[in-house]
Amino acid sequence: MLLAGVIRAVAVALALGAAMSALAASPARGAGPKVPFVLRDQCPGECCGFGQWIARSALVAYRHEGSRSDVAFRVHPGDTLRAIRGNVHVERAGMVLVTEAGDGFQRGDTVFVMSYGGEGAYTVWYHNQLRVCGDFWLEPDAGEPGPRGELRREARMVWWVYVEDQRGIGGWLRLLNRTSNGFWLEEQIEGMDACA
Repeated sequence: MLLAGVIRAVAVALALGAAMSALAASPARGAGPKVPFVLRDQCPGECCGFGQWIARSALVAYRHEGSRSDVAFRVHPGDTLRAIRGNVHVERAGMVLVTEAGDGFQRGDTVFVMSYGGEGAYTVWYHNQLRVCGDFWLEPDAGEPGPRGELRREARMVWWVYVEDQRGIGGWLRLLNRTSNGFWLEEQIEGMDACA
């Protein structure tokens, strides 16, 4: 009798595990994107620009985008670089719970924050597709109709920028976003902000 109970418990656990695996494998309407997720040809932030940059802090350029295993060259304060292109790697999507419907978002839905585009605009994942919207979870406009939301989890975004040094050697800078509101780097680089 004890053996039958153990067998029954194991069978229930196996069935529950199989059901949970099937549920995890099926894409739900509010399911987030698979990460890491790469948004190509991105320059996050207001006035963000490529071209000539001057490093004001030490940096490392890697041989391959997305990998820190092989160093192409080191950048010293005062070095000049030519920034050519960048891709945002979303290592963890932010998560926003919609608390008030508007602009196509429904109350109770989940919006996944992917990347910041500047001027309060974000690329988000909603109903299994990318779209651009305002930061309704951060600073909703008082008295304005529209969605409201609550940030449940911050996104983790890394901007990989392909640069060339003065010798023409190319490499990828790994620049980590340090804020949940916009895009801010600890590294000091002159020229990437055209408004400065």
